[in-house]
Amino acid sequence: MHFQKLITMQRALFSIILVLVLVPWTANAAVPAAPTNLIVTTVSAGQIGLAWTDNSNDEVYFIIEMQDAYGVYSQYNWTYANVTTTDLVGLASGTTYTFRVVAFNYDGRSYSDPVTATTVVIPVPVITSVTALSTSEIEIKWTDTRTDVMQYWIEVSDGGFFPNYYQAEPNERSLILTSLFPNTQYNIKMYSLDFSWVSSPYSDPVLATTKSDVSAPVLQATALSSKRIKLTWTDPTTDEMTYYVEYFKGTEGTYIVLDQLPADSITYTHTNLEAGATYTYRVRSFNGSYYGPYSLPVTVTTGCISEGPYIK
Repeated sequence: MHFQKLITMQRALFSIILVLVLVPWTANAAVPAAPTNLIVTTVSAGQIGLAWTDNSNDEVYFIIEMQDAYGVYSQYNWTYANVTTTDLVGLASGTTYTFRVVAFNYDGRSYSDPVTATTVVIPVPVITSVTALSTSEIEIKWTDTRTDVMQYWIEVSDGGFFPNYYQAEPNERSLILTSLFPNTQYNIKMYSLDFSWVSSPYSDPVLATTKSDVSAPVLQATALSSKRIKLTWTDPTTDEMTYYVEYFKGTEGTYIVLDQLPADSITYTHTNLEAGATYTYRVRSFNGSYYGPYSLPVTVTTGCISEGPYIK
C-alpha cells in the first residue's frame, strides 16, 4: 500500500511539473504601457531635451530611438525606469530629427508616438579679408554673429596631408597666421566652438599666397622651327635645387610639368612639336622646402614649314 501511494504521489508531482513546462507562465506577463505626451525642447545647436509621461510601473528601462533618412528607427540613447526626461547631445546644428520613446521590459516593448524637433542654426564665421604681410605671415579678418563662442579655430592648408591650426579668442576678429612658407598658396577656413564643444559649420574657404623672398625668373621663348621652341630665363635665386618648366598647348589650358631641371639651369629646348601650333610656358624654382614665384607666362607659335623627318 505504501508503495502504491508513493507511485501515485510521484505521478501527481510529474503531472504538475509537466503542466508548468508546457503551459506558458502568464501570471506576470505584461507588456509595459506606452509613454505619452512627448515634449521636445531645443537646448542648443547640438542638444535637444526630451520629456514624456510614464504610464507603466513595470518597465525595465526606456529606449530613445531616432529615425534615419530612410524612416528606420534605431537606438540613440536610453535611460533608467521611472525617469521621464533626458538630453540628446551630439546633434548637428540646424537639423530636423524625429524621435520616439520605447518602454521595455522582458515581456515586450511599447512605443510612443514620434515627435520632431529642429536644432538651433549656428551662425557661421565669415572671412572678410586675407592679406599677405610677409614671406611667412598672412593676416586674416572675419565677422561673426554667434554670441556663445568659447574660441575660434582657423584651419590653414597648403595642400598637404596635415593642415596647420590656429586659435583665436571669442572677442577677436583678426589674427596673424605665422610660420608659413614663402610664395605658397594657402586654403584658409575657420569655425567656432561654444563651451559645450558644439562647433559651427566651417566658413567658406579663401585663398591667400605669402610673399616671395626671391624675384621671379624672366622668361623668353623663341620658335626655332616648326618643331622646336627654345626657352631662356634669368636665375634670380641662389639656393634652388631644381627648376620646373610647365606648359600648355593652344590658346588656353591647364599647365602641366614639361621637365624638371637641375639648379642654375637657364635654358631648355622643347622638341617634337606640331607645326603652326601655339604653346605657352612658365618656369619657377624649388629649393626643397618651398617654390619660388612663377615667371610671367610667354606664348609662342611654331613655324608652319616642316624641317623634314630627320630634324627635331
